[in-house]
Amino acid sequence: MKRIYRFLAVGLLLLILGGGYFFANLTIFARTFIQLNTSQKVNHTPFNNRLNMQCDKADNSVSKLASSHFRLVNWNVHKGQDKGWQEDLARLSKQADFVLLQEATQHQNLNTFSTALFVSSFSFKDLLSGVKTFTKTQPEWYCGGGVAEPLIQIPKVASVMSFSLEKDASLLLINVHLINFEWGISAYQTQLEQLFSFVENHQGPIIMSGDFNAWNEHRLNLVNNLMQKYGLDSVALSQDERVRFLGYPLDYIFTRGVKVVSATSEVVTSSDHNPLLVEFELE
Repeated sequence: MKRIYRFLAVGLLLLILGGGYFFANLTIFARTFIQLNTSQKVNHTPFNNRLNMQCDKADNSVSKLASSHFRLVNWNVHKGQDKGWQEDLARLSKQADFVLLQEATQHQNLNTFSTALFVSSFSFKDLLSGVKTFTKTQPEWYCGGGVAEPLIQIPKVASVMSFSLEKDASLLLINVHLINFEWGISAYQTQLEQLFSFVENHQGPIIMSGDFNAWNEHRLNLVNNLMQKYGLDSVALSQDERVRFLGYPLDYIFTRGVKVVSATSEVVTSSDHNPLLVEFELE
């Protein structure tokens, strides 16, 4: 019995020391870090945010999306901690028009894209982590924000971008990384409702993609009910290699006003998630 107590005491001590080391090197930002890098020099002005989202819009008109046919990659890159992510990211993005990353850092960069929006809520040992979206056209407006994880208080973040189309329409592109460390769905629902505040008034095509952390029936039902309410459909993958937890896929792509030409996923060893690849046309 004494050995068991000694073992538990050592385990508790290691847990406390590990937690102390983690939080000593953790910085949670008081205000969400949002950085838009673009080759086009356009000034931006803040506008009224929605449910704690920070938003900016271009002061001048921006280029419209030149095509109605696009390729999109969605991938949680695990903060670039796994060997080979650079090669896989370069390969996957080669034919893409949009690349949506979760658990991205300041080190995931793609020079072939003219625009990159990075949204982060924290840094660990000076390494920022969040969602990053690469595009070849500058957005007419964009937003970023997050909701704190109930247990560890690190906000999970998402970004929203609007791209101008012909006939005064626009494409809404949402890159999400949803709450994970919560057994209930209160904070999870808050974050989803934050994002759907953009969806409910949007009249054009929509793509919502990312790591939904929908790892139980309650979470998945909430996601599906909201998607059904606002007319978004889940993209079916011809080859479904998505990572699962408790039997539930974590990564999804939902669309509205979009015709899916092809959709698949592939196995990689350069992250703990597998990338999703979609080819689509605007309806």
